[in-house]
Amino acid sequence: MWPWLTPSWAENNQAIERLVYFAKTPGGSDYGQLKFNPAWAGLRGDARFVKIVDGLQPNSARRQSADSLLDCANAGSFI
Repeated sequence: MWPWLTPSWAENNQAIERLVYFAKTPGGSDYGQLKFNPAWAGLRGDARFVKIVDGLQPNSARRQSADSLLDCANAGSFI
């Protein structure tokens, strides 16, 4: 993780701009870092941040999430 990229370093807009770039860079920010690292807590409410994180979600996790929703819906427990 690059210390100059943390949300406390700059305003959210600047952090988001840099994340857009690093999310596309091999070896850049990854799903786990952004989703679970407490350093990013200040940006988690920003829709742009959520979109970046969702875009980095591994395909297997996306498939499992969709399957879980279908299972809940089929079982009648989906609200």
